[in-house]
Amino acid sequence: MSWKNIKLIFLREVRDQLRDRRTLFMITILPVLLYPMLGLGIVEMMLTFSEQQRVVVVLNADDLPSSPSLLDERGIQEDWFEGGKEDTSRLRVLAERGTSSSTAAEVATTSDETVEPAAAPARQMRRGERTDAELLAAAHQLTEQIQHLHGLETETPASSTSDAAGTLQPATALPLSPGRIERLNKLQDQISQQFGESGFQVLVVVPQGYAAAIESMQNQIRERSTSAGASGTLTTIVPPVLVIRNSADDKSISAFLRVEQALQNWEDAVRESSFAKATL
Repeated sequence: MSWKNIKLIFLREVRDQLRDRRTLFMITILPVLLYPMLGLGIVEMMLTFSEQQRVVVVLNADDLPSSPSLLDERGIQEDWFEGGKEDTSRLRVLAERGTSSSTAAEVATTSDETVEPAAAPARQMRRGERTDAELLAAAHQLTEQIQHLHGLETETPASSTSDAAGTLQPATALPLSPGRIERLNKLQDQISQQFGESGFQVLVVVPQGYAAAIESMQNQIRERSTSAGASGTLTTIVPPVLVIRNSADDKSISAFLRVEQALQNWEDAVRESSFAKATL
């Protein structure tokens, strides 16, 4: 085939394509309109997803230290977030205090006078949304399941040994048996399903005696800094705060990242406060 024939066929095909209005529309006009609209839609969807309010449940909030305080009347204090009020507004914190639950918007009362709550529009419940009592009940059930799971994972034989001084020593944990592995997997599936149906995205469990343990630790640090004969080893063990998320849920992960950031900043403030009280 000669170049002349190739040129002739090529020009004829180009003319045929240019005559077809549908082809011109698909090649030139549609991409100019469609691609920007798709891009804007994806960006808007991501912004809407990231700005949705997530629910965080805090159990045993009364055992948190009062200074520096992690929570205030609006939830987690905005000082612990890099985004300030913007990050605070994206989390709805439900804190359990004592025998009764209280949300971040609950109004405090004193013994001298009763403070009437300000008139505010009631939060409109969406379809399928759980009440505060249901959220707290689900949080307690989930905590019990997780403690049960931890007990299965760290289960040791009933027998134990003692050393020469008579101190009881725990026996070495046995390898996981097939039956125990099956129970663990079944319980993990139940916890995952229960978390997905709980209605909250992050669960924070404050251990019993947490504030008292921190205060005791601060007192020991102060004694070490002021007394030359004080022991150099801290005997108080502060139990960790348990933060639970659902790694299979994007909403839970995004809320967990915000809570984790706030807890890290608050932990730094607690450490600085401990050193300041010890004049270090």
